[in-house]
Amino acid sequence: MAQKWNLQDIVPPDRARRSATRRATPAPQQAPVRDLREAPPVRRPSMREEMVHAPSVPPVYEEPTTFPAPPAYDQTDEVVSRLEITDGRLARMRRYIFVGVAAVVVAFIGFGATILLSGAEVSVTPKTHSTTVQATFEAKLQPATGELGYELLTLEEKGERQVAANGQETVSEKAVGSIVISNAFSTTPQRLIKNTRFESTGGLIYRITDSVVIPGYKTVNGAVEAGTVSAEVVADGAGEPYNTTSGRLTIPGLKGSDQYEKMYADVGEKGIAGGFEGTKFIIDETELSTTRQKLQTELRDKLLARIETERPNGFVAFKDAITFTYESLPAENAGDKAAKLKERALLHIPLFNESAFASFIAKSTVPAYKGELVRLENPSSMTFKYQGSALEDVSTKEMISFVLSGPTRIIWRFDEMALKKDLVGTDESSLMTLLAKYPGIDKAKAVVRPIWKGSFPSNPDEIKITETLE
Repeated sequence: MAQKWNLQDIVPPDRARRSATRRATPAPQQAPVRDLREAPPVRRPSMREEMVHAPSVPPVYEEPTTFPAPPAYDQTDEVVSRLEITDGRLARMRRYIFVGVAAVVVAFIGFGATILLSGAEVSVTPKTHSTTVQATFEAKLQPATGELGYELLTLEEKGERQVAANGQETVSEKAVGSIVISNAFSTTPQRLIKNTRFESTGGLIYRITDSVVIPGYKTVNGAVEAGTVSAEVVADGAGEPYNTTSGRLTIPGLKGSDQYEKMYADVGEKGIAGGFEGTKFIIDETELSTTRQKLQTELRDKLLARIETERPNGFVAFKDAITFTYESLPAENAGDKAAKLKERALLHIPLFNESAFASFIAKSTVPAYKGELVRLENPSSMTFKYQGSALEDVSTKEMISFVLSGPTRIIWRFDEMALKKDLVGTDESSLMTLLAKYPGIDKAKAVVRPIWKGSFPSNPDEIKITETLE
């Protein structure tokens, strides 16, 4: 008969043994059951903390012996609430739109600026010729055709200084000076003898110190140009009333004749001065000389400082051509045993018209010169030296002779306004053809704005011409 097995009979021996042991050992006293609902919730780390403080080994949970107060809120919710989800395709599309709009705006601004700044710039290089001058020239106050002319610039300064006086004396002195006598009466020269009288509008009489011959007049373009000559005069009487710097003088001896109105004189550049009658102070000669020298030096420096500001534009002047004349005026009483010295200084310098002077130099030094308009780049690079006349006599001369030496560059001139008018509205490529009308221009280069416009502006004011020297 087959043996029947119970389920317990097939339990492994070890298990059966453990079961028997468990039944034999009394059960230990169980710990009181803790209500898990009273335990605080376990704090889970936030997503950021997990990323930053990722542990290298799995964390082991240890049950706290004390239970802290629960947190006021869950930080995970705050982090999640700050997260923004962006659509990358939409952001790229916005950037493309922004860049496109910006490019259109920049292009529009550039186009507008080009329109506003439209115009043309023409850089002109004039014809030049470098030369070295070494020649003697003559210039006249009243030049004829083809002659070099000049104008005399005269500046005046007065000064005074007090000195000790040793005494005084009574003196009587006559005024002296120069006049310019004119002959508009006849084409033939007219002679005046020594001591011929000349009368001022106030009735004062002056006499010429030497005989003179006045050239006859000339007719130029239908107008009469009187012949003139300079003469020295002395007052007929003593005293300060005879001192004068300007005025018209007539010849009393010709009154009642046709010559009276057409032969006359004008007070010269230096004037008539020195007339004095009264008490004159006596001053030690050494002190007088020293004081006058200092006073003249001061006046000279003042006059030199005035040249640059008072020299008219369009004229060439050489510093070496400056001359000075000094005049001692009567001293005045300055108190007990003191006198006030007075001095008058005059500066004279010939001025040459810039265009006429440059043309004269070009004619003398450039064989191929044909009378075009020219100028000198730097006239002061040449040296000026008087020849054949004393420097102090320049103010009384009708002609001066001088030596001019040194390097200079002659620059041809062109009519800027005429060139602008010729360029108005013409094609840019026609520039070189137009230059054939201007022999003073060697070459030129033009820039027209906007760049796509191939012709010069219709307004000449929008064409700018600059000169460029090589």
